[in-house]
Amino acid sequence: MYADIYLIDPQYRNSRAGGDLFAAAYLRILKRGVRTLRTEVSPANPAFALYTRVGFRCLPGALPDQRGYIEMVSHLPGVIIDVGAVHREVRENPPSFRALDGRRGAGPSSGVELIDDRWVVHYEAQLVTGLLQATVDFVTNETVAVGVSSGTSITNAEAVPAPSSRELWRASFMSGRWIVTVDESGTLRVESADGIPALIEQWPVARGVDPPGWRNATARRAADRDEPTVGEPRVTATETAEGVYLVSRLDGISRTLSVHDNTLEVRTRADRDLISSPWVRLRNAVWRVASHGEWYAGPVRQGLWPPSATDFEPAVRPAFQDDRDKRIDAVGVSSAAGGFVARWRGAEARLEGMHLPQLLINGESEATWALSGIPEGDAIRCAASPGAQYLEEVAWPTTESANGVPVSWDVADDYGTRQALVVDSALTLAPGGALAQWRQNQSEVLASPWPSTRTLDPLVDWHAGLWVSALPARLDPTIGSAWAGPDTAMPWSDDRVEGSWSCSVTGTHGIRVTATARSTESGDTAIFLTPAVDEDADLLVRAEGRTWRLLGAHRRWEGGFEAVAVSLADGRQLVIEPRQDNRAPSCEVFVRAGHGPMLIACLGRADSPLHVDFQIRPIVRVSDHRSGSSGPPSIEAMTRG
Repeated sequence: MYADIYLIDPQYRNSRAGGDLFAAAYLRILKRGVRTLRTEVSPANPAFALYTRVGFRCLPGALPDQRGYIEMVSHLPGVIIDVGAVHREVRENPPSFRALDGRRGAGPSSGVELIDDRWVVHYEAQLVTGLLQATVDFVTNETVAVGVSSGTSITNAEAVPAPSSRELWRASFMSGRWIVTVDESGTLRVESADGIPALIEQWPVARGVDPPGWRNATARRAADRDEPTVGEPRVTATETAEGVYLVSRLDGISRTLSVHDNTLEVRTRADRDLISSPWVRLRNAVWRVASHGEWYAGPVRQGLWPPSATDFEPAVRPAFQDDRDKRIDAVGVSSAAGGFVARWRGAEARLEGMHLPQLLINGESEATWALSGIPEGDAIRCAASPGAQYLEEVAWPTTESANGVPVSWDVADDYGTRQALVVDSALTLAPGGALAQWRQNQSEVLASPWPSTRTLDPLVDWHAGLWVSALPARLDPTIGSAWAGPDTAMPWSDDRVEGSWSCSVTGTHGIRVTATARSTESGDTAIFLTPAVDEDADLLVRAEGRTWRLLGAHRRWEGGFEAVAVSLADGRQLVIEPRQDNRAPSCEVFVRAGHGPMLIACLGRADSPLHVDFQIRPIVRVSDHRSGSSGPPSIEAMTRG
């Protein structure tokens, strides 16, 4: 059972309407046998408090995903179903969520704790027959223990086996450049020969029954015709002369994977409508859409290109909004790590988020999607973009190379604040390690409410203009680029010790920030900043060595790039360029705009220091990236051949 969004008329909000609607839906959910509820909500949304009151929880320390949302889970329906199976009064008159003890004072992680290396959640509810106490495995939905004070006791009821992930098949294509694998859960992965993740796809889901794509995927599926036994894999494999044949006893879906020459081909068949969702994991990417034999390209700018609502939500507009929408022939994506071209047949393609693309497959038919790499020296080249009103190709601003002058901080004042003045830069270090302010030639470079604190809607508390945090890996499709506030900041250190950051002034117009994660960290290091941007700021972004101007960068959107340059309120430009041991594909500048102050995250792997150069330059309007030419860039389109 899956629902996209529910809305309440504004005149009925902040009343009992939300709770009453949820109570009615809750009873219907119990009758349908649904055991687990999941929702995604912004902590800044007033509904966040409602979800905590009705039993939704998240793990302690959960970070907002790249939209600013946190996934919350309620296992309470499964508990009521288990008790109702042996208790007629509960089965015939199931309690409302309003029976939960302590619900008014509940927080998002109330009752969640780590026991024996697994996260569990405790529930207490007042029933007619007594006090219900239950403990549920937060991840697998296994009921660890449940009891009622009247004497009913259930232990280890309805255990759901964790999905198996043993590898079943492995092959390479594009002369060994790309490796494809599939495991017992049916998950398909493509990565480069040196281990850079490029694409991932879960086993297809029944359309209209189970959640599509990556969001809210669970081990148990409503469309399964049989219950999985403990330890049973979702799919079994039989190798063929060309590849591998996969089939699931649980849902009846079958797939054939094969490699022909330099192409990976995936054929899917079932007796019901399906959704196939290959999810691109390449970052800093340029996307291309082919229509009527012509290619159109642009950097990933969520909400506009590709044409989806955000990185995680269904598409709300066509690609071109003209006759070209009637035929999308292929989709390509490439970055410094490599790229693909995807083509398909027997299915309707939907350009949705980071899918390449998402395929809607009709029952009793066979659908195929094929993936071929982009060979070196033969990349798809085109200058045309589908949205000239917001995207144009330009030149990257010239920056200077200079050695850094270490920052020497004054003695901390009574509040723990420290000051530094180096060349023309004045810096303020807040207690805890965040950079509260940066002024260059008396002009603000960073925006912050310092010394006050505000909410960085809809994300986190905000009191500084630049801070460094450790994050989970951004390649997880369920989270993307997570966000963390200054309260998670690493401390400043001039010795570059693990788990700290340092700063130096470069030339007369910039600073260099270096972040060194702890050796035990396995995710990402992030250098966050909120620049003091012009309200109508344009943004220059660099992707795959090409530079694009995004017009109206203050609008609501998000995207990841190799480097960015943003217009400041004083009329100058802040150029942001990350590097990490000369491994450009590992670095990314992720920008989020339109949710409050512009928030930029410079991301790198935690296994080596991350360096980011911030330079302030005058704005030079250059309309063409090609040397020796003038005027706007020509509209070049490549006919597929």
